[in-house]
Amino acid sequence: MIKLPATSTEAEALQYARRWIAYFRDSGTPWSEASALTVDASRAVLRHMLRNAAELHPAHRLDIIAIARAGNPDADAVVRMLILEANNNNQPLPAELFTYQMEIVNSGRHKQRPARKRKHNMLRNIIITLTVGAVCETFGLQPSGRSARHRSACSIVAEALGEASIAMSEETVVSVWKEYRGVVPVVPGWPSSWEKMFDRLI
Repeated sequence: MIKLPATSTEAEALQYARRWIAYFRDSGTPWSEASALTVDASRAVLRHMLRNAAELHPAHRLDIIAIARAGNPDADAVVRMLILEANNNNQPLPAELFTYQMEIVNSGRHKQRPARKRKHNMLRNIIITLTVGAVCETFGLQPSGRSARHRSACSIVAEALGEASIAMSEETVVSVWKEYRGVVPVVPGWPSSWEKMFDRLI
């Protein structure tokens, strides 16, 4: 298939996507100083979410403890921190945390199964999806699919990611978009408010 030369709209859209990707690549988050596009940043957000859930209801704590027992290091870290803080403040441990503490102390009888290796890219994928959505909203492009006249937003964002040393194929970006597109704001013109935020923080 012959690749058509980029239109002025596509060139502007690519420059726009580069700016979004560069901002998030060079920024930390409230939960981590690591780049928002890294696995470390995603894991920090995940631990924050687990912590919030654990503090909401005992049923959530039981679920998180079950995940920790299955070998998830982030869930285990959250549960251990809850135990440490309660002990440090001389607070009685809820029964489920007390049981887990006993299992940790008596670790010879309770060994965690190794967790399946899984890339934690939730935050990165949300950022990619928001960037695709912003390109669609700002330049009137379709998120995916082929057109004789214009490239898709996913194709443009994949190129911007590659230039930022984040190698992802267009097909992978499309898959991310399909899974996470529900996070994109529905208010018309929403990307302009984000652009103002970039201007303040860059």
